[in-house]
Amino acid sequence: MGDNRGVTSLDPEAVISWGTGPAVALSFSVNFGMFAGREVSRTELERLGETLLGVVEVVSVTAESRYEFGRRSSANLHQVRVDVDHDALPPGEGDVELLRGRIADALAVWLRYCLTGVSDKELTHAELVARDAVLEGVLHEPEPPG
Repeated sequence: MGDNRGVTSLDPEAVISWGTGPAVALSFSVNFGMFAGREVSRTELERLGETLLGVVEVVSVTAESRYEFGRRSSANLHQVRVDVDHDALPPGEGDVELLRGRIADALAVWLRYCLTGVSDKELTHAELVARDAVLEGVLHEPEPPG
């Protein structure tokens, strides 16, 4: 057999890290998968980053598959999270709610583009109606029989 001196273990060890720090100034979650029915693409994330840099100087954008488990159900959510640290707030920004609104508006425009843009082409009216009908069925509970 070969010489294994200096090798303490061939079993991988779990790497667990954590950190503590100040909470972010602003945080947004976009439930991308529910609306798009897919995970967000790298191009879409880069486009979002470029858009948000028009509002703040530094932003963190995270695409994540989030799993939630309960005793009787489970869910897999494809989310996009946007965090803005206190240090990244524009200097002299007196109204954080105004900034929050500008970022929320940018996210809404970006999401709409992701939902309607197909290879740089817009969906046809019929495609939008079909997509909206599916979303309507997902987002709204049916009315109970009268």
